[in-house]
Amino acid sequence: MKEFTVGKKDDGLRVDRFLMNRMPEHSKMFLLKAIKTKKIRVNGKHPKKDDRVHSGDKVVSYILNEGRKKERTCHFSVVYEDKYVIIVNKEAGILSEDLTGKTDSTLENEVNDWLKERGERARLCHRIDYNTSGLVVLAKNRHSLDVLNRMFKERRVKKTYVCIVSGCPEKKEGRLEHYLTKNARESLVHVSERPSASAKTASMEYRVLASNGKLSLVECRLETGRTHQIRCQMAFTGHPLLGDNKYGKKNLNKEYHENRQLLCSCRIAFPDVIHDPELSCLQGKTFQIKDIAFVNRYFPGCL
Repeated sequence: MKEFTVGKKDDGLRVDRFLMNRMPEHSKMFLLKAIKTKKIRVNGKHPKKDDRVHSGDKVVSYILNEGRKKERTCHFSVVYEDKYVIIVNKEAGILSEDLTGKTDSTLENEVNDWLKERGERARLCHRIDYNTSGLVVLAKNRHSLDVLNRMFKERRVKKTYVCIVSGCPEKKEGRLEHYLTKNARESLVHVSERPSASAKTASMEYRVLASNGKLSLVECRLETGRTHQIRCQMAFTGHPLLGDNKYGKKNLNKEYHENRQLLCSCRIAFPDVIHDPELSCLQGKTFQIKDIAFVNRYFPGCL
């Protein structure tokens, strides 16, 4: 049995669409059959497929393990969707996309596998690292992709992350600006306080949300979007991310049994003015994740 509470963003959705959003491991036809065979209840009653759910409704699924598509693996959940855009919460441990052609196991492919039953496709507007979790925006047509890509490039979309770092920064909030040089052969980024011909400027604001002295919960608001930016900049200041195997402290990672960086893209805020009619629904909206497993584990109640 699974129980869901309908949030404000899902208010007014048809029951079948709500179930597709919350249970992407099942096909639309299977979920329609589950409604018809009374394996779904809304506020204790059996709904019809055309019924709509409303904020605060309790939706209960009595589907067991049958009907799962074995070929489909989902490492995401849907946070927002309309005709032109889909925003998902990516799990850690999957590539956003694969530019080498070596694997089909990517977030973009999984989202498209889920969308294809409705005849839709989506393309990434930005990426987050393999071992980073959190919000990712995809566009469903070329026009929306071009507009969103331009908005991200112009830094009109504000991205905020949370992470667990070693120690506690002396200044509880501040701004970091460094020069980053990417070493493709080593898959590492080198940080410097001095500019160079090959270096790119990287800047972000940070704020310590909580600390126990040995570890701290830090919020990072990106001004630029460079490869490994938060990871290498925080490491350069002496406060690497817990679990980071590239830039972190191996002994600390071993002590806490963490083998991936504890970093989550937790908030995306769109500009107050968007002139494009296809994307006007995003105008002034902020999407946020507050239920983050590693935050709950180390600093519960601090988000």
